[in-house]
Amino acid sequence: MKKLMLMLITSPEDGDLRFQDHLHTQNNSPSQDDIQQQLMNCIKELEKENKMLVPFFCGHVDKYLEAEFGSKEEPYADINFVLDALPSEIMRRLKEIVKLMVDGGFVEECSDIYSTWRREFAEQCLLELLQFQLPIKMDFWKWSAACKAAWKMFFPNERRLCDFLFSGLSVAADVSFDKFCKSLTTVLLEYAHTITTQSYTQYTLLVDAPRMLMSLGKLEPEFIAYNNLSFVRDVRDIQQRLAMINSFRYIIYPDIVEAPATDGGLHLITKESMNYILGICEGMIYQRDCETYCIENSSFWVVIGKMIELLESELELESTR
Repeated sequence: MKKLMLMLITSPEDGDLRFQDHLHTQNNSPSQDDIQQQLMNCIKELEKENKMLVPFFCGHVDKYLEAEFGSKEEPYADINFVLDALPSEIMRRLKEIVKLMVDGGFVEECSDIYSTWRREFAEQCLLELLQFQLPIKMDFWKWSAACKAAWKMFFPNERRLCDFLFSGLSVAADVSFDKFCKSLTTVLLEYAHTITTQSYTQYTLLVDAPRMLMSLGKLEPEFIAYNNLSFVRDVRDIQQRLAMINSFRYIIYPDIVEAPATDGGLHLITKESMNYILGICEGMIYQRDCETYCIENSSFWVVIGKMIELLESELELESTR
């Protein structure tokens, strides 16, 4: 009854006014394009800050690496360094724009723009800090330093930055942080990926694989905290491949002058190598059935193929002695 009475006493002019107010409100609401443009403008302002921030941050990272690699001084990683160094007014505006985009349902678009900005900053820092272009060339010590800088300095600082900008938006924060970490991890692991997928040599098995595996092992505590994010799977994949190669070296290069033949004339190295390969294949199948395996199928079979290729090469060399 009340609704009916209101309808009766409401004039057409009142209805027109309410409709005009509704249109006016819609017209004043920023569109997706407007919000995205505001985000891009903020990012451009912050990119200009990189010219000062990159050398400033690199100085801090350099001191950390010096302490990590040899100094008796206790290494200190300031996880608020980047956030504290960025202009507070721009960051306040950026935080407001990020919330508008996420509330509007544009999480992916927002995280793409954000993670690209942060990846470019990290790559500029690595370039200045270690004097090399990405992707990293075949230099183990630079690679090891880059990994330490990434996991112990870049990632904690980026996590802090994401938590600030995406405050109260935990899903968006995780998506943006994971994209940044995955893009940088892919670049950093390219060197290790090349080592595990190229033709194996004695140097690969006796030097490259063991020290790379050890270097990643030392960083294990750093990425345990990020186990729920996808980029950690890439690290596990590389670790598992390196571990396979590392174990294979004890078989293919035993500490004996000459490997004897077993009963039936089968060379001992051949027997042990094939037993090892069969064992890891069975393990892979079991892990796949239990859905617990880390290593990617394509990478796994490349490693197996390279092992067999190396075995054939070593046996051929052995037969000419």
